[in-house]
Amino acid sequence: MGFATTRADADLSEAVQQRRAARTVVGHSLDLDDRHALLDMLGLTDPQPPAPPAAPVKPATSAHGAQWWTE
Repeated sequence: MGFATTRADADLSEAVQQRRAARTVVGHSLDLDDRHALLDMLGLTDPQPPAPPAAPVKPATSAHGAQWWTE
């Protein structure tokens, strides 16, 4: 095994460890601000960028006038 292969293996192992650490931080953070602060302190990137806000749920009306909620 040459130096380049060993170095590539080490880089891959470090990337896997960083992703695991970031997921652990995300799983234990109290809220979004805590999550960003902890990841920043540890020099990790967010493995789950925040999703865009969901569309509001609107009531729909049936032919009989009954309402139900749609997404």
